[in-house]
Amino acid sequence: DAAAAGADALLTGEAKHHDALEAKRLGVSLIAAGHYSTEFPIVPVLADKLAKRFGGVRVLCSRRNKEPFAYL
Repeated sequence: DAAAAGADALLTGEAKHHDALEAKRLGVSLIAAGHYSTEFPIVPVLADKLAKRFGGVRVLCSRRNKEPFAYL
């Protein structure tokens, strides 16, 4: 879909091996940044929106949530 839309690159949280091969074949740079790196930064923003929308609800962000993978 990214290649058909004319994209030069696709940023995603996850990519399968064959998807990466297909992106390479189509000349699309594939950036598989991982779920943690692409999703966790938005958590405080969503928490703030939830707290404002549901004033009587206490919304907390985990401070223990860490990247589960170690890259060598």
